[in-house]
This record gives sequence, structure tokens and C-alpha cells, in this order.
Amino acid sequence: MLWLRQRQLHFGVKDFQAKGSLIVTCDFMGYYAFSYRIPPNIDDTLTSSDVIVREGDNVTLRCKAKGSPEPSIRWRRDDGHKIVINKTMEVVEVDGEALELERISRLHMGAYLCIATNGVPPSVSKRINFSHGLDTPPVGWHTDVL
Repeated sequence: MLWLRQRQLHFGVKDFQAKGSLIVTCDFMGYYAFSYRIPPNIDDTLTSSDVIVREGDNVTLRCKAKGSPEPSIRWRRDDGHKIVINKTMEVVEVDGEALELERISRLHMGAYLCIATNGVPPSVSKRINFSHGLDTPPVGWHTDVL
């Protein structure tokens, strides 16, 4: 609630709980504007979990975060190595909610960080482990044992 008493602006909120910061601005004409800034929070239900893949597969990791203003997402490897996108491209960071990796090899294995930022501290990250799946025989396949 906002009111003016004796030329002073008063602001009161009842039963309001949130993590963030309320910004009140006043322009030279005396108009007030409110904005609520909320730090980023990674939505685990819409974000990839640890991944086990086979060599040669293409994989897309996804990361979604909420906050106000809307968070931006970037990806890094946890070990500091470059991200191998494909045969001809390696980068330190990738911007965007999706990290697309082509023709997976052992060079891709390790932990990747999805980092969400929006200018409201703290930034948050989620670690996604990327590992090589052993080649397992198809169901019903038998091996002769001597």
C-alpha cells in the first residue's frame, strides 16, 4: 500500500513475503513506479539431470530459470576445459537455455555448469554430470560362456 501524508510518501505491505528487492522510483512529475526484482532460481523440473550417453549420439542439455528480470543462461565445463560443440568448434562458454553437442565422444565427458544470472544476486548454477554409457547388449541377447 502506498500513500502520501504531509508531502511524504509512505509505503506499507502487510503479510508479504518474497526473496528479492522492491524498487520504488519517482520521476520529476511526482509519478511513482514499482518493480520487484527476484534473484534467479533454476527450475529443476525443466532442467536436464545427469546424463549417460553412448559415443556418436547427439545430445541437448536444457536449463530453465525463473526470476525478475528474466535470467540469462550460460554453460561452462566445471573442469575449465573448452566445450566441444562439434569437430570444428570448441568454446569456453555457450549462451542460451540449450547446449547442443554433436557426435558425443570421450572428450565431452565430465561435469557441465548451467549458470543463471539476472543482475540480482546471487547467481545460481546447477551441475550436470555427463558420462559414457557402457555398450550393453540388447535385451534377449546371449553370450556363450565356456
